Amino acid sequence: MADNPYGDGGTKEWDFSNRGNSRVNSSRSRGDNTRSSFDNMKSMADNSSITQLDKMVTDQGRQLHDMVTKVRQESVMADRVLQEKNKEIEQKDEEIQQLRDELALMKKKFEEVSSSRGGSTSRGAVGAIGVGAAVSVPPSRPRTKALLMPGMQAGDTLYKFIDRDIRPNQKFNSQCLKIIDKLVRSLQARTSPFNIKRIVKGGSLGKGTSVKDKSDIDLIIFFNGYSTVQELQLYKARLLQQLEEYVKKDWSEHLLFKEKTPFSLQFYLKIDDDDKEHEVDLLPALDITQSGRQLSEIYSEMKGLSGPERDPYSCCVSPLQLEFVTATNRVSTPGKVKDLIRLLKYWIKVEDVPLRSYFLELLVVRQWREAGTPQDNDLEGCLRDVIKQLIDCKTMAIAFSDHYNYKDYRKKLEPPFLLDPANPFRNVGPVSKREVEMTARKAATLLKRWEEA
Repeated sequence: MADNPYGDGGTKEWDFSNRGNSRVNSSRSRGDNTRSSFDNMKSMADNSSITQLDKMVTDQGRQLHDMVTKVRQESVMADRVLQEKNKEIEQKDEEIQQLRDELALMKKKFEEVSSSRGGSTSRGAVGAIGVGAAVSVPPSRPRTKALLMPGMQAGDTLYKFIDRDIRPNQKFNSQCLKIIDKLVRSLQARTSPFNIKRIVKGGSLGKGTSVKDKSDIDLIIFFNGYSTVQELQLYKARLLQQLEEYVKKDWSEHLLFKEKTPFSLQFYLKIDDDDKEHEVDLLPALDITQSGRQLSEIYSEMKGLSGPERDPYSCCVSPLQLEFVTATNRVSTPGKVKDLIRLLKYWIKVEDVPLRSYFLELLVVRQWREAGTPQDNDLEGCLRDVIKQLIDCKTMAIAFSDHYNYKDYRKKLEPPFLLDPANPFRNVGPVSKREVEMTARKAATLLKRWEEA
């Protein structure tokens, strides 16, 4: 027998036992490799989808942020344009009132000249309407025989006195507002370090009730980024410090630092070296009246707070105070009503009467409202009525229903009181016995001079 070439002891049988196992192992290896490749491809596909989805969400988020920013900017611009237009309307009203007063004075002088010549103001007048035509001249307002107020001159009418010594120069007011508007734009600019929603201009200059050589303007700065009044209070000191540094750095030419209070920054506004007293207050606030909350909810929140805790809310509701003084049912407060406010402000200053200017604004506007909001009124008669109310201020009990029913928040409230129309917890009238008695006494003296005039 030939030798077995396979060295298996001469047998010709082959052992195929391992061939099957090898084939199975090979198949398993190929399957595992395929599955691993599939898993890798799936993982890569999932990662790619997540990346694309993340990019899409990021892009959409960026677009939404840009849209919100644009809408906010447009809203700020719209508010600014509206404020400027309202200011233009108020200035035009003031100019019209001045023209009316000048016309009244011209008619008065014409009547005096006609009377001194023995002529008649109703016949034979020569003018643009022709010879012999009838001229209807309203009866002149009485001149005062005694000096009703310090500063008045013998023979002055109230209109003449107001025009000469009390009503501010409109050109100068325009210069003041121009600087203030520039400051407002600077604070709201993109390059500004502050995140501001809007700025409301209040004070006597903002309301159009300032007097000659003395005015004040409150810039109510509504900040973004705070959810509650209490949260804003925690950061108010820092905001005031930042505002102080900003104004001192860039606005030192016109704004001279006066003092800092827990609620505001106070500056003197200077136009030129001959300026008198003009003050600017910067007041950080939260725009709760345009936050979507009901006013009743805000007032209920205030009801649960102590007096000092409520104080910051007054600044936050100031737009409602401004609206009350400047317009009623979209009817702008006329120039003669503002002239009466100016006259009373002058009186409390020169006679040292312990009353707030805001109290006088509310009292006069209330009188105008009760008369039916006329565009023309009898200045002397309105002044007399206000004086009588001040004489009886001890029994004064006035509240407005524009935004609340005060009985919902003030269960026990005894006279005297005149409640802020925007804040049921704030009495702006004379409160102490000394204030009440002095106000009544000074008003009685003014009425006596009036009767002697």
